[in-house]
Amino acid sequence: MAKIDVTREELGYLKLWLGVVVVSDISLISWLVTRAGGAGIVSVVAAWAGVVVLGSIAVSLHIRITELIQELEEL
Repeated sequence: MAKIDVTREELGYLKLWLGVVVVSDISLISWLVTRAGGAGIVSVVAAWAGVVVLGSIAVSLHIRITELIQELEEL
């Protein structure tokens, strides 16, 4: 398989996972907004930790996707 095809496949796969991470992060934030008042402190702290982790994963995926797009421009 040509390098450009491999790069495109990897790009598509990373975009899929970026979508999954963003949807999960939005869902967790919406849970915090609607239910945090009635939830226990452990649940709220775990949810905030999850928001931070998912946010950093999303940023990392975005950076990798940007790098791959620039690599495709060079091919």
